[in-house]
Amino acid sequence: MTRRYLAFFVGLLLLAVSVAVAQATRDDDPYQLVVSVAPLPQGNNVWSARIVRVGGFSGTRLVATLTSDARLTCFSCAESSVTRTLSAEAFQAAIPVFDPRAFADKPALKRVKPGDQVRASRSGACSDCFVTSVFLQHRDPDGKVVTYFASWDDVTASQIPPELIKLANGIGSLVR
Repeated sequence: MTRRYLAFFVGLLLLAVSVAVAQATRDDDPYQLVVSVAPLPQGNNVWSARIVRVGGFSGTRLVATLTSDARLTCFSCAESSVTRTLSAEAFQAAIPVFDPRAFADKPALKRVKPGDQVRASRSGACSDCFVTSVFLQHRDPDGKVVTYFASWDDVTASQIPPELIKLANGIGSLVR
């Protein structure tokens, strides 16, 4: 009976160690992401977009969110003044006019749920390119919430709807 308990506890210990190692590996992989979105503004027909941009020669990481009510939040910025509500002019200058419902049938966008694990896609052709991932959440006029994920680098950007690239670049330009 003692050997059984000992074998059980050794197995349990090995399982705990393997889970910890797997978690550490996942945390060290900047291209393995968990779907996380900003809270949506009040009402229907609203959206939030979170960008995660990693890579480049320096291996930098940018995480920022913008909502349809012009609330900008930067999670990776040292400067606290980056997080703010934008003026109508700044918001319209940086962000293209778009309808999130138009992304529903785009093959480059994947429907996901908050908490899902996703992998940012990188082409093998560019090891120093920035990889941009976007989590776009939308509450439609009927109150239904849908979340989309897309990811690209400089080589694969042509497969992404141009409006989404403009949105990501607009958010990136607001936090610089």
